[in-house]
Amino acid sequence: MLKISVANNGGIHPYYTEYADFWTWYEKGALAGVPIAQYEFGAREEGRVNTIVRRTYGPGSKEYYKQMSIALEWIEKAAKQGNSNATNHLKDKISNLEKNYESGRYPRIAAMELAIMHFKGLGVQKNRDKADMWIEKSGYAKPFFGKSFLDSFED
Repeated sequence: MLKISVANNGGIHPYYTEYADFWTWYEKGALAGVPIAQYEFGAREEGRVNTIVRRTYGPGSKEYYKQMSIALEWIEKAAKQGNSNATNHLKDKISNLEKNYESGRYPRIAAMELAIMHFKGLGVQKNRDKADMWIEKSGYAKPFFGKSFLDSFED
């Protein structure tokens, strides 16, 4: 984090500079257990998943959900260590997904992400029944995205 800060004139926001590869430093900080680095790395991974992975594999693909889960796990790690940005990020994500589902804006994707979050306990209490409920609401065929799909997220 110090390397990123020095390279960005005291700021920790990851603006590209010739002095630092911010992605590498966020990852190193995250792996070392630094909460702010875990949050920043996870948030940037989530952005990468929402752009590159979604375009490459499709927004409703298994790869999209698996990589989104990994990004959210980093944010959850930071939240568990008291990072308020991470805690707020997860609360806002859940709220936005619920709103998207209710409004009909990408309801299947919102329901699947909520299923994963409940299944893994990302920002919410771990709850398999709620995860199964969101799977049902997603409308995805069980043979493809059903319980066996959630089981692939088992630690």
